[in-house]
Amino acid sequence: MKRLVAIAALGACVATGVLLVHLRDLQGTTIVGPPYVHLYDRPANSLEKALDLGDGQAFAAVARDPTLAHPDVFRRPGDAAYRFGRPLFGELTWLATAGDGARVPLAMAVLCVVAAAFAAAAVATLFASRGAKPILAVLVPLLPGAIAATRGLTPELLALAFAGWAVVMWERAQRATAVVVALGTAAVLTRETMVIVPLALALCDARSGRARRSVLIAGVPVAALAGWYTFVFARVGSWPFASSPPGTFGAPFAGLVHQVPGWRNPVDVVAALVCVVLAVPALRTRRRDPLALVVLGSVLLAIVMGPQVWRRWDDFGRPLLPLCAFGLVLLAGLPGRARDRAPRRAT
Repeated sequence: MKRLVAIAALGACVATGVLLVHLRDLQGTTIVGPPYVHLYDRPANSLEKALDLGDGQAFAAVARDPTLAHPDVFRRPGDAAYRFGRPLFGELTWLATAGDGARVPLAMAVLCVVAAAFAAAAVATLFASRGAKPILAVLVPLLPGAIAATRGLTPELLALAFAGWAVVMWERAQRATAVVVALGTAAVLTRETMVIVPLALALCDARSGRARRSVLIAGVPVAALAGWYTFVFARVGSWPFASSPPGTFGAPFAGLVHQVPGWRNPVDVVAALVCVVLAVPALRTRRRDPLALVVLGSVLLAIVMGPQVWRRWDDFGRPLLPLCAFGLVLLAGLPGRARDRAPRRAT
């Protein structure tokens, strides 16, 4: 336990360092053009600039308006429905601030750091279960999607933390169905692409003859997301999945082929290579390991991501964070006995 707490603390320190360096760099930056949420049209500090430069502004809008009473803070039609489709990060920020909008940017920054700590602890536990060194989990906040989420104050690290602990609980205790379902639901409500995780766990259960448990693990998160989407439609008049920006999804490989020739930033290439390298271990791991299924599911997601997502490393890195984090676990677990068998589960 002490080692796990130490790793979580190190993960938080790494994420804090990433955020502080970014905020320092933003001190002399001027925001060009209006952000798509007009809450921070005149940013008062670097935190508000960080929100304006990315999708953090959308989650700040959720934190300041958890009941969707004022969707008009979004400048572009459809953005309100699409961004409100990922509610939990904003709702937790609202709870942390007790509804005080002035404290939202700072609370989001703190929540990102805390999420990095819990994500690192979850991944460390997964490393240990596969015979690898748990200390490697301090690399999680340095993965492309984690850096992008921390700098942009977005929910991907929080979603990874929920998903990681869902897998840990699934592996450790067969009777912890309620906990696994709750964590999986939280992950999906934080970012809808995390539905890959409960689906992977459910598939592993179904293969082991636990059909009823698999239905619960997959069905409850999907039902919760569908219920929230219905609420968003009732409030805003649009479905989140139908309001995504143009170019979010497309024909297989079309988005990647369209954008790669235009990459001028070497970081884009490096981040893409990291994703490719960390996807490979899933091909050498038995399909009884849910992490391999999550990575392969993320690869399928990557194939249909459109040009809007493949535009920059911080755009494609965030949805592919589970691929990188769980692929790192699989890569570290390849040597020795961990390569030849799935992780043991408590009975």
